[in-house]
Amino acid sequence: MQDLAERLDNIRIRVRAPGTEVEAEFTRRTDFALFFEEGAYAFVDEAILERTLTSIAKLLWVQWQRQYRRAIEDTDLIIDAVDSADINFFAERDEIEAVGVSSDHRITISTTGLRDFSVHIKPGTVRELTERRFSISAAAAAKRLLQDYQEKVEEVKQRYQNSAEPGPDTISSLAKAHLARLEVEQRQQTLCDDNCEPRSKGFHERAW
Repeated sequence: MQDLAERLDNIRIRVRAPGTEVEAEFTRRTDFALFFEEGAYAFVDEAILERTLTSIAKLLWVQWQRQYRRAIEDTDLIIDAVDSADINFFAERDEIEAVGVSSDHRITISTTGLRDFSVHIKPGTVRELTERRFSISAAAAAKRLLQDYQEKVEEVKQRYQNSAEPGPDTISSLAKAHLARLEVEQRQQTLCDDNCEPRSKGFHERAW
């Protein structure tokens, strides 16, 4: 039987941005690839691609969470917040800002908590880059975004783990954090349309 790491490495996600001829694939937890239907690149500009990549980022994240859920169904991992420290960790993690920039500095992808994404593409990029070069640059920016986010999550995680005692919580602050996460989950559920295969309900990742 595959161990969990191997199952996660074997997750393969492919999505298509709604109303476009652009698809993206995410494999082995770190690798991205972007694909255009034949001739599609000739009819796009920077603004269209910014919207397309933003949509793709959201779809990939929803798909990843749901396939992650499937992968751990047969394990003993706890994926829900079980105490106030978890709730506070989730709330702080959801506010982490991360950025990924392509090596040519033409494509910048940013996120807040992997729930809100924005993409900026330098004017003139489509004219100056071939389809292949653009796809490579976009994939590199996405990979660096994920690396930046994961490093910042690890910093927050270490801070919580190293705290001898969690700070005092009030009922209102806990309720606010919990409601914020519920709102994020509800928004994520609406993102996965016909471009994503059917899945089980959303979930919380384990804080630690």
